[in-house]
Amino acid sequence: MQKLSPEEKLKLETTKQDQKAPRAFHGFITKLIYNNEGLSVETEIRYEKLDARKIVEKRMQIEHRLADGTPVYNRPDKAYRYGWFDTEEACETQKLHQESEVHHYQKLPDGSELEISPFQRVGNPKSNGRPIQIAKTIPSVKVDEYLVESVYQLWSDNIPALQQIAEDLTKHDQVAYFPDFSFGGYIVYHAFISPTYDQGNFQLQMNLARIKKSEAMTHMMPLNGAAKELTNKPKATVQNVLTTL
Repeated sequence: MQKLSPEEKLKLETTKQDQKAPRAFHGFITKLIYNNEGLSVETEIRYEKLDARKIVEKRMQIEHRLADGTPVYNRPDKAYRYGWFDTEEACETQKLHQESEVHHYQKLPDGSELEISPFQRVGNPKSNGRPIQIAKTIPSVKVDEYLVESVYQLWSDNIPALQQIAEDLTKHDQVAYFPDFSFGGYIVYHAFISPTYDQGNFQLQMNLARIKKSEAMTHMMPLNGAAKELTNKPKATVQNVLTTL
């Protein structure tokens, strides 16, 4: 059997890596058609969801280890019961560890790490949950800057109390701001609470966001920019090479 030269081995490995590499996503393709008061525009466009998750995961890198440095993983076992295990996947040799044995570390931008504890969840104070303590009110337009990931409705048997809040926010064109809403664990949100009205009724809505829209926008375009040439231009017809008569 013929042995490969070092150059051939390198070329083969590079080819294998290229084949394994996932294709870059360049957005979904469609056509945008716009007609309004004399202006008509029709053009090909691409679109892609603004996603906070990847950005936050890069910033919030958390590792979980035992005192001896062994990494552990919070996952379900074969019976779908969650716990801290010393293997990434369920197997016969896995060992379950108590929460008290696990240390949590956050990697910081400078390369160092800090031992941390999870965020306390918002919930019923009788069950050790945290209340929503409004830190301040801010102009309503500020919410438009943030990438809202989910919306919750707030209501109460104490309707007059919430109506007072709704009317006060409406009067000043403001929203109530809670800086660290969490369901527990290591994810925390900005919470923006504002009133909404419909046919003589009202409620409070809570928008949860982690980043500003501008942080997730990767395809900003220059004003007055020129249209780019088509990447798949029609090819020129083959040239005649016959001798002229």
